[in-house]
Amino acid sequence: MAITRPTTQRPTAVPFRPALGLVKSPTARWSRTLAPPRRGSTKTSRGAAGRLVEDVRTIYNSYLSAREAQGPLREALSVFAASEHSLTPYPWNRSLGRYPRVLLNDPADGFQIVVVFWPPGSRSAIHDHADTVGGVIALYGELSETKYTSEPDSSGTVRLGAGERVPLRNGSFTPILPEPGVQLHDMRNESLAWGATVHVYLNSITDYHVYAQRPDGTHTKDPRSFWFDYARGAALWDSRPEPPRDAELPDHHRAHCLCGQTVLSCNQPPVLCTLCKCSDCRCDTGGSALRWVFFAAKSLSCEREPLVPRTYQNDSGYAITKSYCHRCHTQMTFSSAASPQMTGVVATTLEQSERYRPEIGLYIDERRPSPSYGLSRSPAELRFAPEEPS
Repeated sequence: MAITRPTTQRPTAVPFRPALGLVKSPTARWSRTLAPPRRGSTKTSRGAAGRLVEDVRTIYNSYLSAREAQGPLREALSVFAASEHSLTPYPWNRSLGRYPRVLLNDPADGFQIVVVFWPPGSRSAIHDHADTVGGVIALYGELSETKYTSEPDSSGTVRLGAGERVPLRNGSFTPILPEPGVQLHDMRNESLAWGATVHVYLNSITDYHVYAQRPDGTHTKDPRSFWFDYARGAALWDSRPEPPRDAELPDHHRAHCLCGQTVLSCNQPPVLCTLCKCSDCRCDTGGSALRWVFFAAKSLSCEREPLVPRTYQNDSGYAITKSYCHRCHTQMTFSSAASPQMTGVVATTLEQSERYRPEIGLYIDERRPSPSYGLSRSPAELRFAPEEPS
């Protein structure tokens, strides 16, 4: 069921867009005073997420037009962004897709405040926002955004016009409006570090569309349901739990295949460690997941025998290259045209592989149950089980 705004007595002024419920009222004004962020301390201010929820709630109830709402929204998000420093995805380290989405407010609210954590090399598909009004601000990281215009084609597809790719760094704000050029966009993190953004939608999104490119350059408009990995996250955000300490990683990283003829080495720390449960990874291993350790592509070197690459196109339309030892056929690396600056190494091929702890689990909705086939007891229990009397 779609989340709708509670019924209220509407002013007689002409609304900017009736479906949005954002109507100019002669008596409604943005009057809440936003205190400046704390100074002189590197610690994150407590209660920042809870206060952002209340600020957005005030905007939501102010009956401003779509354009008039942008100023207060930008101010509220800027205060929140200024209070956050050096955040990590912990404890929101599982995702139904490629990046975690945390809903800070209650799902029953008529609006949504979503924090998106962007792993290194990640990107979104081109998508719309169901004609909602809102805005996005960057918390940290080196992100970028491209806005698009759309024009229906006679064949039933859509032709998109791409605007300039704009960098989104700490405190950068970009609007979302039901107007050409500010409703469709995509976002990317092409750096080798985590990034985070906060998205506010003043009318809740339940369904939207992604735009997949066809060989002729047009795009199909495919429906999607809006999802979150976590909800009501404001209290946990403000409590700021400490992440567990990771095991110390070796200074030099080495991976080798089963026969030992292919050896990879790297002297730089890994960019990202993931546990992926997508169908491709499950088919590769025959198991329920595959653990990857990503390094900067230029930092990896191959010793002894060269790897044999195999390239195909995934469901998102990007070229995927997986490389194997030419003798024992052990899969060693993974790379994607979507993030060519990184190369993934199969974690179990690395020396001291137990030290590479996954930072995030991806595509967890694609996981499959692991039946026991009647072997629920451990091998030790089976070995020392008492014999049945004859």
